[in-house]
Amino acid sequence: MIESVLGKSVAANLSTGGTVDGDLTITGDLGVAGDVSINLTSVVSNSTIIDATGTEALLVRKNSDGGDVFIVDSTNTRIGVGVTPSYLFHAESQVDGNYVAYFKNTDTDNGYGVAIDAGDDANVNALQVRNYNGSSTFMVINGAGNVGIGSSVPNEGNLVVQ
Repeated sequence: MIESVLGKSVAANLSTGGTVDGDLTITGDLGVAGDVSINLTSVVSNSTIIDATGTEALLVRKNSDGGDVFIVDSTNTRIGVGVTPSYLFHAESQVDGNYVAYFKNTDTDNGYGVAIDAGDDANVNALQVRNYNGSSTFMVINGAGNVGIGSSVPNEGNLVVQ
């Protein structure tokens, strides 16, 4: 049974597909087996829980198949922005003349920047900056706090510049 806008129950057989025109109100839980495609033109309010398992448990796509914008991989616990994620958080995009990521704290009296908690020992990089294709390392900060500029192994002192 489908309840119409006027509060009347209407019988509809959607077992082979179909369309519901107008507003549809569902009171209670809605269970769906199989794939679901939702085209939204307004904001979904309140809370929405998506309980799905898969490498594309949640997928936001641009213009039907114009590119994946946001991917939640619940199988491997990863999030991808602009790319199928290979890391816990993976963002990738071709941006001409601008940055691929930007962080700004607008607090006017005590605003911090970005904190990175990583590098459990001197042999592990807490931060690594590389060129566009990852073939050359520009700067490394290892777990001991040593900084290497032009050196991927800054073990000779606190700051190694080559």
